[in-house]
Amino acid sequence: MITKPILCFIGARHGETRYTGTFPDLTEEGVRQSQDAARAISRWIQAYGISPADISIVSSPAPRARGTAEVIKEMLTLTGDVVIDPALSPMAWRDSERCRAALGGFSGRGYIDYETEPVFADPTLFETPSEMRTRSFARLADRIQVAMRGEGASYEIAVSHYEVWCHLMAELFGIVASESEAYRLGETMELAVFPATDDRVMILGVCRGEQHSMLFDLRELIFLPTT
Repeated sequence: MITKPILCFIGARHGETRYTGTFPDLTEEGVRQSQDAARAISRWIQAYGISPADISIVSSPAPRARGTAEVIKEMLTLTGDVVIDPALSPMAWRDSERCRAALGGFSGRGYIDYETEPVFADPTLFETPSEMRTRSFARLADRIQVAMRGEGASYEIAVSHYEVWCHLMAELFGIVASESEAYRLGETMELAVFPATDDRVMILGVCRGEQHSMLFDLRELIFLPTT
């Protein structure tokens, strides 16, 4: 029986931002959301008896994510620096002028569904949801393989963006994007990774009080049922 995970981590979405591009790029509500994320992570740390010295905290390079990570680090009194990981970056803009015009067209529309909005599937404008899925799952596979080799921290806090986490939320937790269900600002999810075969691991996740488990194929970058 497998009793010990090879890697445990928390995925957190950044707090509310005004998209100023200037660190820490959080509103007052964004700071509160980041503090709420830190409290949720603190409960995780206490529940599993994790030493803060064993935790690595990584972030997207975006100022809003780095700002969130710094709030979490301060509240949890973590000693290591926030590590910047480009693989956790938000979707790339391929044509800044046209992208800015496209986003301006959303003004007044309210909730925008990232997964189904046609503009986000235009590869001449943005890094598409399909590309984001591949990037985020490749980062997950790389991080797991590092842990399988006995390298890196056993516990990680990763702060990133909706378009990075939404694919994991959909495939592991079955959460379909909608205005009420989408991954919220400052929300966290817990994941524990257990070895299964040479090419697959079992991922046990907890989000919104529910627990789900699936196999993750490290080569194909796909989730599979455990049975």
